[in-house]
Amino acid sequence: SRIKAQMEELGDYKAYVLPVPTTVAANQMKQVLFFAQDDVPFQRIYSFDLQEREPDAPLAIARIDLLMRNDAEQGLGLPVPEGKTVIMADDPSFGPMLAGQTRFDDTPVGLPLRVVFGNAPQVTGSFLLVEERSRGSGARQKAERTYRIELTNGGDQAATVEVVIPASVTGLRGFRMGREGIRSRIDPDRGVRVWSLN
Repeated sequence: SRIKAQMEELGDYKAYVLPVPTTVAANQMKQVLFFAQDDVPFQRIYSFDLQEREPDAPLAIARIDLLMRNDAEQGLGLPVPEGKTVIMADDPSFGPMLAGQTRFDDTPVGLPLRVVFGNAPQVTGSFLLVEERSRGSGARQKAERTYRIELTNGGDQAATVEVVIPASVTGLRGFRMGREGIRSRIDPDRGVRVWSLN
């Protein structure tokens, strides 16, 4: 069986104690298995950050997010320290193969664990400014902009897509959403406004 480190509470800190003695020789690096959880369900989300693009600019390519919930019911339920992760995929002909490497953030129990895993060239989008006008004058002048978002899925399976409105936009003084073709929502875990399409 796999030997895993055992977690202990040290106030606000977590200590991972090896159940068996081990040594690290001079100039040696040793890898230790902190935890190993099997069959953890995840949701694959294709994500875009809203950015204005010129009409003739190349299409934006979706980012792949793997979203999990860090709780015992979902197969995790352990404090996950910030670090690197390697993602393996099962190939029918060759078995487990390296699919990519990425990082994840320090994630306490009960919060979502989001792993950014590369790009998806088959899911593309364009964000075009179709109208811009001003209202009022002087200090009361306001700018109104209308955008059109076009998404394309060239894959053979349906995709869940999120379009994220970054805080650099929503944090602008006087920012307000007007009419929406699809109602946006505030993601409670990240505090950002997103449009979700299934």
